[in-house]
Amino acid sequence: MKNVGVIAEFNPFHNGHKYLFDAIRDELNPDGIVCVMSGDFVQRGYPAITDKWTRARAAIAVGADLVIELPTVFSLSSAQDFAYGGIKILEGLGVISDFAFGSESADLAELQRIADINLDNNQELKTLLDIGMSYAAAVSSIIGKDLEPNDILAVEYLKANSKMHPHVIKRKGRGHIATASYIRENMAEIESFVPEDALYELTAWPFWDEEADQKLFEMIRYALMMNQLEAIANILGISEGLENALKKAVISANCLDDIILGAKSKRYTYARISRALMCVGLGIEKFVLEEAKNCPLYARVLAFNETGAKILKEAKKNAEMEIISNLKKVEVLVSPYKNLIETDIQAADIYSILTGRDVHDFSDFVQAPHLE
Repeated sequence: MKNVGVIAEFNPFHNGHKYLFDAIRDELNPDGIVCVMSGDFVQRGYPAITDKWTRARAAIAVGADLVIELPTVFSLSSAQDFAYGGIKILEGLGVISDFAFGSESADLAELQRIADINLDNNQELKTLLDIGMSYAAAVSSIIGKDLEPNDILAVEYLKANSKMHPHVIKRKGRGHIATASYIRENMAEIESFVPEDALYELTAWPFWDEEADQKLFEMIRYALMMNQLEAIANILGISEGLENALKKAVISANCLDDIILGAKSKRYTYARISRALMCVGLGIEKFVLEEAKNCPLYARVLAFNETGAKILKEAKKNAEMEIISNLKKVEVLVSPYKNLIETDIQAADIYSILTGRDVHDFSDFVQAPHLE
């Protein structure tokens, strides 16, 4: 089978994602499309607009065949680690021959050239980061050109990839195709930007709202004020004294944005601080990510259709990782990825608390993969 992998957040699923699926079908003629998708917390450093199960069902309704969860520690990490987690899960399934991604430039040769530049222990990169430049800006300076956000991710995908054939799809941004950030800010107009087949799934459950925002702020404020500096310094995403800036900013903060802007500087970008604060609230320590890079990952199934079922059957014969469809059957406490998957379970429970849903009914032990 020729299966094409996609790494995404679908936050929310919109016409641009449908365009990507359609382009993959038209250009690559695959047997199936397999997506690795962020869970309830996403890489911009915020809870998803709606839960992972809903977003996975929306993706299946519009063209994906199988949706697998990207573990939370990768979803709330830098572009490098986000890409690493997604690529390694796709490779580990053993049935993905190709992967595709959207790019502003759509110049695969140039993106691969940049990816091949060895930045490990690069002194110029280290110097630029030390003076407070963001990773993306530092890389752009070294290669001599500015990279758009999705081109930065594309480069990281190519750096992490070692087994699959890459394909680039030029991103569109006109007419009925809007960015996910624009849609999140204009949810009242969601029907204008979301495929009809996905609209039911996305509107069947309440979206993240102001009440959830307030609960999130209170949770993070409590965590910052209750924990000592040493404990905060051990949290994923905290480095170079960021714990001090957060401790100082939280004292006078009235909302989450106050904390972020109070700690923001050239060294600490808005997105980096936001991701770190989510990890503070969820209690995710740095060692969990380090373990994830040095132990077998797993494929947590969120949704699939009949084609996806065939892909799963084949993957179970070839996969280099455990494929999890029923969490109750997994010996989590003795697994090599104990801390990694417990973080996912806890993140789902906290998302339910923040959105006012029943924690038991929406727990990872009760929710089951959706078969379309």
